[in-house]
Amino acid sequence: MAGVDAANRLNYARALRICGTARSLPTLSLWTLDPDVKVRAAAFEALGHIGLDRHAAPLALEGLEADDVTVRAMAAYALHDWAGPGNIAVQLAQHLDDRWPVAVQAASSLKTMRDGGVAALQAAASRPDLAGELARQTLWEMAARC
Repeated sequence: MAGVDAANRLNYARALRICGTARSLPTLSLWTLDPDVKVRAAAFEALGHIGLDRHAAPLALEGLEADDVTVRAMAAYALHDWAGPGNIAVQLAQHLDDRWPVAVQAASSLKTMRDGGVAALQAAASRPDLAGELARQTLWEMAARC
C-alpha cells in the first residue's frame, strides 16, 4: 500500500512496528532514508521491534548522525540487542553525550549488547561529564538487576 499511498507511509511504518516481521526489513530499511523525518524515525522504531539484520544495522549507524533528534534516538533504539559484526557498541557510546533522548536510548541499547556494550559503558564511565554519569548509572542498574 505504501507504494501507491506514500502520503500515509508514516501510518504504515507505525503499523509495521506492531505487526511487522523479517519480511518488512527491506521496506523499513528503505524508509529510513525517507525525506520525512517522522517516517524515518518510525521506520527505525519498527526496525527496533523487529530486529536488525546485517543490511539494516549500517542504516541505523547512519541514522545516529541524522540532524533530527528523534531519528537519532530511534536509530539508537533500533540497535538494541545487536550482536552482529562491527564495533557498533563503541560508535553507539559516542552518543552518550548527545541530546538526552538519544543518550538514554544509546545507554539502553548498550545494556543489551553484552560484553561489547558493557565494555563501552565502562570506558565511558570514567568521563567526568554527563555522559560518564549516564554510563555509571546504566552500569549500576545492570548490576542491581543481577
